[in-house]
Amino acid sequence: MDIRKKLRRKRRIKKATRQEKLSWTSKYIIGTAMFLSLMLPRNTPSPLEIRLDQIMNDPNLTFIQYNHKEDNTPKNRKILAQALCGEGRSEFTNDYFMGSVASMINRGNKEGVVNAVLRANKKNTHQYSTFNKFDVNYPKITNPLEKLEGNKAQRKEIWSKCNNLAKKILRGEPIKIKKELANATNYYVSKGDPKIHKRWDQARKYKIPGWAFEKKKDGITFRLDKNRNRIPIEPIKIAKTRLGDNAYIYAFKNY
Repeated sequence: MDIRKKLRRKRRIKKATRQEKLSWTSKYIIGTAMFLSLMLPRNTPSPLEIRLDQIMNDPNLTFIQYNHKEDNTPKNRKILAQALCGEGRSEFTNDYFMGSVASMINRGNKEGVVNAVLRANKKNTHQYSTFNKFDVNYPKITNPLEKLEGNKAQRKEIWSKCNNLAKKILRGEPIKIKKELANATNYYVSKGDPKIHKRWDQARKYKIPGWAFEKKKDGITFRLDKNRNRIPIEPIKIAKTRLGDNAYIYAFKNY
């Protein structure tokens, strides 16, 4: 009988000791968690949020994004990648290329980016002419892995970059861009200068589009200066291309 009592007593003491240890451990964990919650910053931003914040605080940079994520289909990605590839595949980070990207996004937000690109080409606006079958870039964008410049690895890298950017745009991801280019809707590339080559025959020779000159309210008749010359519209940016031509970039409300 005494042995049984001793064993029961021993078990009670052992159980009480274990519970006490557990209680102390729980209190320690809870206390540590509370301490850390007070010491660590709440809602710690992700690396992406930090980067976005840095860009937004840069007075020269902003973001633009495409608002129709439903357009993110394989067919549309291919067409947009072709447009990007044809318009400035060797210019990826310069103002000309980013101006053309902004024009695609801004136009696309009104009517769908693929419709905007193809419609502008059909209207012969001097934009996205890469889809014109007589354009030097047409065979390159229709068979990029074989017809683009460079060796096989370089062609693959260029086409991959165009595809990746097309995916980002159609997913609605924010695209970093200079503020001065953010509202771009129109652009053209020329060796001419609309301030010099104002006459119709001069503009035609240098492939300067009519929309680069001021028109009256009817949208058809050109406004003329005192010398009876057309009046050029001031672009938001004149950028140099890799080949040394000028890219004239505009921001229009109506185009």
